[in-house]
Amino acid sequence: MSSPTFDAWLFNGRSAQGGEVHVTVHGQKLVLRSKINGVARTVPARRMRLSEPLLHAPRVVWLPKGFTLEVPDGAGFTRALEDEGWTESLAVRLGQRWPLSLAALVLTAVLLVVLYRTVLPMAAHWAAEATPLALEKQIGVEVLALLDAGRLQASRLDEERRDEIARRFAEAVARLEEEVSCELEFRSMPGPGDFNAFALPGGTIVLLDGLVRLIRNDDQVLGVLGHELGHAVHRHTLRHIAEVIGLSAVTQLLWGEISGVVAQIPTAIGFFSYSRDAEREADEFAVAFLRRNGLGAEPLHDFFLAVQALETVGRVGMRPPDFLSTHPSTEERLEWLRQQVEAEKR
Repeated sequence: MSSPTFDAWLFNGRSAQGGEVHVTVHGQKLVLRSKINGVARTVPARRMRLSEPLLHAPRVVWLPKGFTLEVPDGAGFTRALEDEGWTESLAVRLGQRWPLSLAALVLTAVLLVVLYRTVLPMAAHWAAEATPLALEKQIGVEVLALLDAGRLQASRLDEERRDEIARRFAEAVARLEEEVSCELEFRSMPGPGDFNAFALPGGTIVLLDGLVRLIRNDDQVLGVLGHELGHAVHRHTLRHIAEVIGLSAVTQLLWGEISGVVAQIPTAIGFFSYSRDAEREADEFAVAFLRRNGLGAEPLHDFFLAVQALETVGRVGMRPPDFLSTHPSTEERLEWLRQQVEAEKR
């Protein structure tokens, strides 16, 4: 029984114009014969590479010296190859079995989750620890400049009120056992986002007007600032940036190239949303910070009570600050803070 012959186009890799040929499969080789002059050439299987077989698409064969063979009857050509004992690659054979393809897809998804949940946070933590403090401060300065040019506006609080909060915060920081470098900035923001406070890389803490106006109690304001100071001291912000933007940010931080990182931060983080562990660590720091200043956990506990009431009532035009919208929940944090207050009263 003679092997079937297929019409095909032969391209030399230098011109878009192809030549018409007949192609026949003989064992582990292809025979190509020109339709114009009848000249034939033989190409062994070991010197060619086949495209993946598709039901309604031409089959492409890559030949030596840059030549390419395109067979329009891809399905028939594939059957002829199989009849002559040709074997597709392992990847192609696996791809033609949908249960295996589905399993591979699931495995890929699992690996991506593992990468996101374990490998990336570990790499981000390592990058943050390896980043010099001077570089981290530079990142914070440039990020604040970007935010000032976009979402943030100048504070509208009375200068006397700002000075009092800044003075008290500076005195509280000075009472810490370890030396902490930080700066307090006052800003405002249109809309419900004004009820917020956040820490930037390098120790800059931004306090928005809406939070100050809502709390009014300076001890509670100090508790919120202590929470954000905890994020700064533990370098949560830098780690979170590296996690959100991805491994490219990790490598750029390690190499000291920050322009690419800084440009992505305002749109990538949407004002920092930390992990459960980071929030707990910041809460613990805030309580220790308040205790160091003779206040204890009660101001922070009372602040969370106010936030809980705000969440329950659903006050128009307000929403909880972003650092309270993440895990752990307000109820969980309140319970932990209640335990701290009770322990202080014993």
